[in-house]
Amino acid sequence: MSFVLKEKLKGLKLKLKAWNREEYRGMEERVEKLVGEIKGLDEKGEEGTLEEGEVRVRKAKFEELWRLLKAKDSSIVERSRSR
Repeated sequence: MSFVLKEKLKGLKLKLKAWNREEYRGMEERVEKLVGEIKGLDEKGEEGTLEEGEVRVRKAKFEELWRLLKAKDSSIVERSRSR
């Protein structure tokens, strides 16, 4: 019984590591890309008016940016506590 649980936990560990790499690797690049896209939309808005679709896209990009920044901050806090 305990051997089966041990093996399931090992499998879960591998899946969690893969998920963590997908979700948090390259976070800096994704943040920079989002900031660039938001700046582009802002510049377009300064030149004229943004369409409704563009406003929604900008809002979605801001939400994703804030989600990434919060994840980055919590990761830094977790690392400092573990040390």
